[in-house]
Amino acid sequence: MLKMILYDRIYGVHKLIGLAMLDLEGLRAMCAVCDAGGFTNAGEMLNLTQSTISHQIRRLEERTGRRLLERTTRAVRLTVDGEMLLADARRILDLVAEAEARFSSEPARGEIRLGVPEEVACRALPGALVRFRSLQPGLRVAVTVGLSQTLRTRVDQGSIDLAILKDVPAKRGTLAAGPLVWAGAKRLAEERVLRLAFFPEPCDYRCHVSQLLERMGRRYEIVMTSTSCESLRAAAKEELALVILPRAECSPEMRLDESVSDLPKLPRSGYRMHPQEPRKKVVADLKDLITTYL
Repeated sequence: MLKMILYDRIYGVHKLIGLAMLDLEGLRAMCAVCDAGGFTNAGEMLNLTQSTISHQIRRLEERTGRRLLERTTRAVRLTVDGEMLLADARRILDLVAEAEARFSSEPARGEIRLGVPEEVACRALPGALVRFRSLQPGLRVAVTVGLSQTLRTRVDQGSIDLAILKDVPAKRGTLAAGPLVWAGAKRLAEERVLRLAFFPEPCDYRCHVSQLLERMGRRYEIVMTSTSCESLRAAAKEELALVILPRAECSPEMRLDESVSDLPKLPRSGYRMHPQEPRKKVVADLKDLITTYL
């Protein structure tokens, strides 16, 4: 019955690829592979095996008659047809989620307590929360912005329902993984004692980079601590200190070449959800939605 209700709204999308109805499982698997960066990570995200994800993608390709993903030994990337279908797939899945929420016999009400790092609060979170509010208007999301290790402790203590934590170095299943980079003036990297700026303790970047510097015998001093990403960027831009930032959040003119500057190579970083399997369905729904925005 739900498919009949949705049919009129999404039939125009289906006509573009010559099908009467798309396989929602296949669309969901395709989105997960793109969001997670691979079949194994997508399986973890959807709580399915890698072979099941592969089967769902293969079936979707058979039904569309198009190659949607190019697979190599190192990566998975969308074909041109895959890129076109991905945008349609997200709209279709959003419509399904809206309809399911609308036709729920007992709309969810209450509060979800969410903890996020500052850069997520500034970048990915607003869009995700606007979308979640349209799907679950009876639920309030109370957001706490803080450091990852502090947020993890609060989840374990029960004062937060779900937290987005930094994962350094990035491990299997890490979301939105990308390289970390040094940012700041080259002359600061050439000084005998490096001047650094970090988030206050407990800071994942600070802990990991301190170990790398001590291992290679580089002396350093922390000249600034701040809870604000913008103030750290300002410290790098004004040549006060070197900072560590995700490459995606650092402008090219601020980045330092590690090989030229004799700085330790930085790992990849990303995010993970804690807990990975929330007990409440509405919390799990919020987790899945935020994952698509990271």
